[in-house]
Amino acid sequence: MALDDEKYFTDYLLNIIQEKTNQKFSLYTVYANGHTYGTRGSFHQDWYENNGRTFLYYANSEWDVEWGGKTIFDLGNGKYCYHLPKPNSAIYFPGIIPHTAESTTRLFTGLRVTVAWKLILK
Repeated sequence: MALDDEKYFTDYLLNIIQEKTNQKFSLYTVYANGHTYGTRGSFHQDWYENNGRTFLYYANSEWDVEWGGKTIFDLGNGKYCYHLPKPNSAIYFPGIIPHTAESTTRLFTGLRVTVAWKLILK
């Protein structure tokens, strides 16, 4: 779901992201993304330049570790990092790092929702 025309996301929340990270950005795009059981992403990079950043907000109001749905980062050389989608939390990372959304387990019957800001460092 594209959110590029929603000032709440493009202005208000972007200003909070800049304050929290102590960095200034140009906004490339912002959108909401969802996964249900049986769906998962594929490893991808959001950027191919070193100045691209991603701010990923986990929007679910509750989450259980048994539901899966982690964000997986490929650090290279067979090393991976996993981030649990804790409610009302976010992760900020260089968009050049390959990553994917792990599928949720059968125990989760809802929609795993994230909001992603694709940012360019100023």
